[in-house]
Amino acid sequence: MSGKVGAAFKVAGIQVFVISLMTALLTFFGDVAAYSAWIGGLVFVLANLWFAIRSFVNNKTEAGQVVFSIYLAELEKFSIVIVAMVAIFMTVSPLEPIAVIVGFVIAQITSLVVSPKIFNNH
Repeated sequence: MSGKVGAAFKVAGIQVFVISLMTALLTFFGDVAAYSAWIGGLVFVLANLWFAIRSFVNNKTEAGQVVFSIYLAELEKFSIVIVAMVAIFMTVSPLEPIAVIVGFVIAQITSLVVSPKIFNNH
């Protein structure tokens, strides 16, 4: 496993820890809000891991190939998020939609805060 993919797994671990804390706090507002936020955060974590694996694990040497690989990975990440969110909103019941979005955003903010620190060390 390359250093960047290992760093991506560290970021994912921290994200899961943060959304777990958030879920524990949201249990005061009810179980539905808690698991809804957990699901939303997990969607971001899994899509982000897919992006990291697809972008960093490549044998491309030319700049154009690397850039294409990153753009393709980003397109796949967005597709995963869209399909997962549609599936969640269509199949999970009962569901707290605001909590799903809050969980997603908290995982994203965690990534924005933690990633630069972790990736600068790799």
